[in-house]
Amino acid sequence: MNSLDTNVVLRYLLNDVPEQSIKSKNVITSSASYITDVVAVEIVFVLERVIGMERSDIVKLVKSFLSLPNLIYNDYFLDQSLDLYGVNKTLSIVDCYAAT
Repeated sequence: MNSLDTNVVLRYLLNDVPEQSIKSKNVITSSASYITDVVAVEIVFVLERVIGMERSDIVKLVKSFLSLPNLIYNDYFLDQSLDLYGVNKTLSIVDCYAAT
């Protein structure tokens, strides 16, 4: 099983560095992969603060990623954290995670 880091997932989601994006897609989709809570929170943080994506788009993108059939993650905390993050514009993803 692969344990994914933030950069690999971001390359997959953003498809912004073609060579790295292809490699990340191969790693993520070729076998079972695990994403930690910390990595998921970092991904949301980067998408919001560095890339400048809208909160609703972030939630859709990350939830779509987490729905990949071979991806293993802490669904209880991350799903609740993303839902709270999507509806509460005053809380950061870290605050939402801490509140779940």
